[in-house]
Amino acid sequence: MDKNNKYNDNKYYNELDLKFTAKVIKSSLSIMQTKISVNHLIDPLAKLVFSLAVKNVNEKGIFIQEDDLKVLVDDSERLDKFKAFNYPFEITNVIDLIKYINTFNVDSPISSMESAILERYTRNSLLKIKNNLDYDLKDSTKSVKALLRQYSHALDSLMFGTSETRKIVTSHDIIKQEKDHINSPAIKTFPTTGIIIDEVNGGLNAPSTTYVCGKPKSGKSIALYNIACNSLKIGRTILFGTIEIPAEDALRKMICCYYDLDYDAINKKTALQEELLEYMKYAEAFAEETKDRIYIIDDDDGLCCKDFETYYFQMEKAGIKIDDIICDYTLIMKSNNPKLNKLDSLAAIPVEARQLSKKTGTRFFSACQLHERDKELEDINIDDIYYMKTISHECTYLLAVDGHKDSSNIFHYKMKFLPSRQSWDANIYKYQDISQHSMKLYEPTICTGRSKDDYNSNSDDNEEEIYNW
Repeated sequence: MDKNNKYNDNKYYNELDLKFTAKVIKSSLSIMQTKISVNHLIDPLAKLVFSLAVKNVNEKGIFIQEDDLKVLVDDSERLDKFKAFNYPFEITNVIDLIKYINTFNVDSPISSMESAILERYTRNSLLKIKNNLDYDLKDSTKSVKALLRQYSHALDSLMFGTSETRKIVTSHDIIKQEKDHINSPAIKTFPTTGIIIDEVNGGLNAPSTTYVCGKPKSGKSIALYNIACNSLKIGRTILFGTIEIPAEDALRKMICCYYDLDYDAINKKTALQEELLEYMKYAEAFAEETKDRIYIIDDDDGLCCKDFETYYFQMEKAGIKIDDIICDYTLIMKSNNPKLNKLDSLAAIPVEARQLSKKTGTRFFSACQLHERDKELEDINIDDIYYMKTISHECTYLLAVDGHKDSSNIFHYKMKFLPSRQSWDANIYKYQDISQHSMKLYEPTICTGRSKDDYNSNSDDNEEEIYNW
C-alpha cells in the first residue's frame, strides 16, 4: 500500500489497525488468542470487522470470512454511515471488502502488531488519566488517599490490559511444561491449616480461598489466628492484614495463640508480674522462631486485594516468598475498583480474592460477618452472610462457626461447612477442649452429622452418627 496516497490523511484511516485485522482474521485461533480487544482499535472498519470476527468465533467456534462479513455489506444503514469515512473503496459486496482488507496483509508477526497497538492505546489512556488527575487535584473535597486509590486502580487496569497473559492456550503452548510437572516430586500431603479442613481434605493447597463466617463474638478471629500460627509452625510465611485492631494487638494475639497464653490477662495487664515477664520471653522466642516469616499490614482505612498483591510482589523482589495471605476481616475490605458502591464492592471481593490467590499462588483466608439472627449453627446458610452471595461460587471452603458461653461460663465452639465448591461435607464439628483466653483451638473431639460416604451415597438415613477421633 502506498503510504503517500491521499487516503492516509483521513483521520479515520489507520493502516496499523487494518494490517492487524487482515492478519488476525486469517485464523480463528488467532482471534481467540489475541490480547487485543475492539476497544484498542481506532479504525472504524477494523473495529467493525474485528468485532464481527470475535462475535462469530465465540458463537460458532470459527470465523468464515464471506459468510460472516455478509452481515456488514447487507446493512444499508451502516454502509451509508461508512461513506462518510472516505475509505478508498465503496463497500458493495463481501468479495471487494475482503480484497481491500487483504491489501494490508503483511508478513509481520501478530505479536509485534499487538505490542504497537497496545502501546498506542496505553499512551492515549495515560494522557486521559493525566488530564483527569489535573482536574481532580484542583478539587479540595477529594482526599489525597482517595485519589491515590482511584488512580492506582486506573493505572493497574492499564497494566492488566497490556499483560502478556493470553486468555486461552493450545496444547502446544503448554506441553513443554508437562515435563517439569512429571519430573517433579509427587505431592504426598497438602499443607495443613490447623482447623477441621485438615481432617476433611487432608490439608489445603494453593491457590485457594477460605472464609470463616459467624455472628459477632462467635470466634471467627480465633479460627484465623489458629490458621496463622499453624502456618508458622509448619514453616510457611504469612502476610497478615489487620483492619480492626492495631498491628501490635494482632501480634499479641498471635503469640498467645502460638504458645497457649492468656491473651485477655496479658492484653489488660491483669496477669501477675512474673507472668508478664514470662510472656516477654515467649515474645522474644516467637520473634526468633518466626524470623522473616510473618509480616503484618495495619490499615484502618481498609485493604483491598490489590494492596495485598502489591505487598506480595514487593516482598518477592526482596527475596521473600509469601505462602499464605490472611485478612481480618472481609466486610471492612474494599474492592480493587474504587468506583463501586459499598454493596457492589462487597460482592466483588470474593472474585478479586480468588484472582489474588491464583496470581500469587497463595492460600487466602478471611473472616466475614453473619446477620445477627437468632439461629443455631445447624440452620445457618449462605443467605445469612452480609451481601456476599457470590462467595459460595468463588471460595474453596466456606466455614460457619458458633462460639458462646453457657450458664456455667464454659466456652463451646462448633464449626460446619456451608455450600461452596467443596460442599459435600455435611458434618458439624465440635471443639470441646478450647481455650478462649488464649485464642487456642485444640483437636476436635466429636464429629456429628453425615459422613462423606453417606453424603455421596445419597443415603435416606437421616439419623445422626457420631465419630470419635
